Amino acid sequence: MKHAVEGGLRPTLVAGVLSFSGAVAWAVHALLTAALPPFDGPPDWAIHAAMGVLKLAAIVLFPFAIRPLYEQLQGNVRKAGAFALFFVLGYLSLFALYILFGREALAAHTSDGVVRFYYLHSPALDEFHYIGLEEWRAQWARWIPQAKELVLMVVFLAALVGPGYFFGPRLWARVLSSVVLLAVCVLLPPAIGLVLWDYDTFLGGVFFDLLSLDLIPMLWWFVGGSSVVFFVLAATFYCYVFIFCYIVPQRRIDDGGMQSGELVDGE
Repeated sequence: MKHAVEGGLRPTLVAGVLSFSGAVAWAVHALLTAALPPFDGPPDWAIHAAMGVLKLAAIVLFPFAIRPLYEQLQGNVRKAGAFALFFVLGYLSLFALYILFGREALAAHTSDGVVRFYYLHSPALDEFHYIGLEEWRAQWARWIPQAKELVLMVVFLAALVGPGYFFGPRLWARVLSSVVLLAVCVLLPPAIGLVLWDYDTFLGGVFFDLLSLDLIPMLWWFVGGSSVVFFVLAATFYCYVFIFCYIVPQRRIDDGGMQSGELVDGE
């Protein structure tokens, strides 16, 4: 473990720990808000400020955290395929668990006068204020939003793995990948109908609708009621990258013996 961290996985580990800490801070804030209403004032501000810093750090660290992954993927079809399979299985597991146990509860507890989840059956929400709710329910029953989410997952995976396979851990490749992934998460969900901007913002997806809001650059510092999903997904992703790069044997970059985590291209 120590060799792996010293070998270039430290940013990945740090990003994962910060993301997990953000999820814990969100849970603590939610518990305090429920136990001590109204929970406001300096303690509330301090927790929100801490969550904002943790969220910003989790986002900014992304191009550094994927460097060991790109070292593994460069020109290696087997490793690229193994990571893709690892990613898809993990994503589908979270996807199913969230739909079965998390989405309706989050919709009931975090929908407000600005951001509203489309929902199936929640007595805590007022149907009158939801544009197109019955249409969304019909589409959900036919698995249309879920299918759109899975298509976005494939696009995201391709934009993540492709630059690593073709260009390796070069800084410009990691930055390019980060920008493309940001565009996928922010722009595509509204474009395909998972997010509806009207007098309020209506969310009709699973994960990418939430990411579309949390990853808007001007809101990187802001933590809302549904930001726990961002923290959980970020922590899971960084954990996946760490485990994959720790388990897969470190490969040489050139004949000079350069190992994972050492400098390339003058970085």
